[in-house]
Amino acid sequence: MKNNNFNTPLLLFIIVLINLPSALPGQIYFHEKLDFRNYLQEGPIWNRDELKGYYTCNKIDNNGSGTEYELKLLDLDFNLLGSDKFSVSKDAILLQVILLGDQIVVKFGDPKKRLFNFRVYNQEAKLLFKKEREADKWEFQAVGGAKVLTAPITTSLYPLSDGSFLEFCVKAKKNRIGYEIKNFSQDLSKDKWSFLSNPDQKQDVYAAYLGGNEDLLLILTSKSEVFRRVLGVSMYLIALNPENGEKVFETKITDDKFEYVPTKAFFKDDGTQKISLVGQYFERGEKRYHDYKSKGLFYKTFDYEGNEINDSKINWEKDVQKHSFSLEGKEKLFLHDIFENEEGEMFVIGEVYSNERLHRYQGSDVSKTRIDVSPERLVTFHYSSKIELIAVHEIQKEGNHKFFHTNPLFSINKGMVIKAGGGFDYVLTHLHEKDNSFTIAYLDFKEPDGEKRKKYLLGLSTYSNGEFSNKEVDLNAKNHNELPRVLPGKPGYIAVFDYDENTKILDTRLERLRE
Repeated sequence: MKNNNFNTPLLLFIIVLINLPSALPGQIYFHEKLDFRNYLQEGPIWNRDELKGYYTCNKIDNNGSGTEYELKLLDLDFNLLGSDKFSVSKDAILLQVILLGDQIVVKFGDPKKRLFNFRVYNQEAKLLFKKEREADKWEFQAVGGAKVLTAPITTSLYPLSDGSFLEFCVKAKKNRIGYEIKNFSQDLSKDKWSFLSNPDQKQDVYAAYLGGNEDLLLILTSKSEVFRRVLGVSMYLIALNPENGEKVFETKITDDKFEYVPTKAFFKDDGTQKISLVGQYFERGEKRYHDYKSKGLFYKTFDYEGNEINDSKINWEKDVQKHSFSLEGKEKLFLHDIFENEEGEMFVIGEVYSNERLHRYQGSDVSKTRIDVSPERLVTFHYSSKIELIAVHEIQKEGNHKFFHTNPLFSINKGMVIKAGGGFDYVLTHLHEKDNSFTIAYLDFKEPDGEKRKKYLLGLSTYSNGEFSNKEVDLNAKNHNELPRVLPGKPGYIAVFDYDENTKILDTRLERLRE
């Protein structure tokens, strides 16, 4: 099975593949003492769509003048490749760790000094050089009280196949929000080109990276009236030339009836030079699209000049209800993953949730905004190669109610903010190349009779030969007040990062995805 999706994950990033291990799953591989625990302190390291290893970047000391961190780089078996201890200002926030070519870039943001700091390492965690840039004031307004939770959505690094990378930056002018895309060389020494949205800045413009190939870089933008609840939002698909950043086309995908909010982009490799967008569509009305539920799923195809070739939709009420699926009441759907198999069949994996935003922002204090989330069930939509809905498969689970403080105003899709804040139970989808099957991994929670604490489970739903089979794995969390982090693993496995608040110990292990 191949994955034609070129969209690089928004929050999680990359290193080197050493030898594959022979140890058994469930065994402790990496054992680390952590006195401080913070979000984004560990994650996967990707080389675009290929997992290469892991990083941990932990606070090890706080003092009046700054914060000391330790970066560790691990291979896919959690073998330590190298480490580095360093100090940053006390206000600095860890934003991102990413592989660019053969170098690892660690990005910090300092709201007080309005600076972004880049630390560039080799694959053994040896510091090569440091860089910094000034931040627009709105870039840290986007961070708000949630700090790292929303910043990666608006200021992100994306690696390209030529060894360069993109940085998305917030760029405000005349109290209007815009963005700038910068294309840097791998050593950060050369700014190859930059692209600035709406130089006249008459509207607020938000951007998200959909993906790219050697011909085009695809950007999704929304133009809207900021701080307004009336719709006033229009979606555009913009294509840039990777060589010079010049705009190839800009196509409005909002029409008189609907808002189209793509989740993924596909570049067809059949020689036809076509772009496909998949996502949800919303009826235009008096509310912003992400404040109410969608009408269904859409599939749009464009040529390389931005001309729409076809537009197909499935509607929850008319087309999907016959498959025993519907969105009820305040339920919404967030799409986590979309991929095609070798036969051209498409699978769209989403999570049904309900949420209510409490404590709205007060003036400029966006940290007062709180999102409450209740993930409820996972759903897989199965399309034929002719984009006809074949089946809908639902996974029932016990949602774990969560809430967090954040600022949803600086994202095209509020679901992206919820995902960045860890509000969903979906973990990943692993493709089994040999037999054209895949496994969906997700978190589940149970409260066994007579027990006071919840039982954390890893749910595994495997699709093979047209059918799903399900199983659950007890995560055996040491600290039952904090959910273990589950990340992608080497082929056939997922990685579990289990932190015990009482002993301050982080343990890692592998769990097999299927027998």
